[in-house]
Amino acid sequence: MFCSLTQLRIILGDFNFYELELAHPVLGPLYFILYIVFVFLILFNMFLAIINDTYSSVKAEAADGENEFEVMDFFRNVSCLE
Repeated sequence: MFCSLTQLRIILGDFNFYELELAHPVLGPLYFILYIVFVFLILFNMFLAIINDTYSSVKAEAADGENEFEVMDFFRNVSCLE
């Protein structure tokens, strides 16, 4: 339980690096760096997935929708025929 709370505090930026270094001079900083890198990669991957999903839905809507300029072309052709 304490470890999970500590990891949450690290993600939020509320940590004491000196205590990690005192706990173990090599494994403390190594664990901290690896944890931050993995959390960053996971959060960045989630962000890209959201952006990609939104892009796909907007692209599909744009392909299904009418072009606004087609209406103007229609009115031009009708006025030229008269």
